[in-house]
Amino acid sequence: MYTTYIILWIVVFFLLLLSIKIVRPNTVAVVLFLGKTGRILREGINFIIPIFEGVKRQSLALINLSVKVDGITKDNVKTSVNINVIYRVKTDDQSVIDSLFKNSNVVQTITSLTEEQLRARIFEFSHEEIFGKRSEIGEEIKDTLCVKMAEFGMELDSVQVVDIQLDQKVIDAMNNVVASQKNKAAAITE
Repeated sequence: MYTTYIILWIVVFFLLLLSIKIVRPNTVAVVLFLGKTGRILREGINFIIPIFEGVKRQSLALINLSVKVDGITKDNVKTSVNINVIYRVKTDDQSVIDSLFKNSNVVQTITSLTEEQLRARIFEFSHEEIFGKRSEIGEEIKDTLCVKMAEFGMELDSVQVVDIQLDQKVIDAMNNVVASQKNKAAAITE
């Protein structure tokens, strides 16, 4: 008789433990009731119905994605551009659900979109113009990414063009031109 009560209390205790879900700060959890999306759990202690409900967690923190793209300028110079894309999941309930279930690989999607846009923009400039167009390139990529990322519950914080590198042979040639111009100017002033 007492054994039955002890087993019953142990089962109830484990079910209570399974029903407690602690959500950490800057994180949310989507409750799935028999596979269907239900409510959103915010930070703190929350309760679910064990066995019938499960949770899938999503971070709301900023994510920094570095993308390196090789392209060719309109004057056929190989150029490498490093860009940082900083994004996060929107905090409203539908965006959290969309971020978990509408796109299985967010990083790959953002990388592909960024590479496509950046290659197209690199081709519009000559190798001499591209250095002065950093902010213009970043803004255009940001505008395009904002629209696409909103479709799967993300918001773009910023896009930063970090570095633009030309092919080493072109850099050497440019340095030689500058050096010869300075030598010519020095010869004239003597």
